[in-house]
Amino acid sequence: MNKIEIGKLIRSIRKGKEITMIELTKKIGVTQPTLSKIETGMNEISIELLSKICREFNISLSQFFLELERRNNRKAVGDCEGNTEENLMYLISGLDGEQKQTLYNFLRSISKPF
Repeated sequence: MNKIEIGKLIRSIRKGKEITMIELTKKIGVTQPTLSKIETGMNEISIELLSKICREFNISLSQFFLELERRNNRKAVGDCEGNTEENLMYLISGLDGEQKQTLYNFLRSISKPF
């Protein structure tokens, strides 16, 4: 995995959970410059440190890597000029049942009658 993408995801989750850099560094035992370099992709992160960070975020390593893969796939689909139907199907596959129902209702509301 790309250390820049890993760092971006760590920062995104940290900010989403409203955890400051200082709070996280105290809990995981690294300095603020070290965490900053990880989040900006300047430093690689050990699996042990990533595991500590995930514990603080209340997520598993598996969830972290699944989210990383999801973001990378979403980015690839967004950059793709290919088949619109395939791109839509891929995006729909990531929705839960309620989101799919909402999308279905929206599409019915904008589609032309036969």
